[in-house]
Amino acid sequence: MHRRDERRFAAQFFVDAAQTPIEDASIDWDEAVAPHLTLGALSIPQQQPSAALTAFIEGLSFDPWHAPVEFRPLGNVMRARNAAYRHSTQERGAAPEPTAADVP
Repeated sequence: MHRRDERRFAAQFFVDAAQTPIEDASIDWDEAVAPHLTLGALSIPQQQPSAALTAFIEGLSFDPWHAPVEFRPLGNVMRARNAAYRHSTQERGAAPEPTAADVP
């Protein structure tokens, strides 16, 4: 049983190219072949950030491609989304990925 403020984090794992193709996003991965496995639960308590921290956060962007090569997204759909993430970041004038020293 999950607490109300807790969210389950689950994933389906690759089995083989025929049953769980990464390059064809139109194929549903069968639960019998690749069941969703709970990896953990996420619970984030409500925060009251300062105005400076709120402004800092609002200027950030999300980009799953900011990762070591072995953790980067797979598949043609994710490669196509890469361009969209870059364009969105540029249009919003979002800050580059921060370091710990950048956080107010």
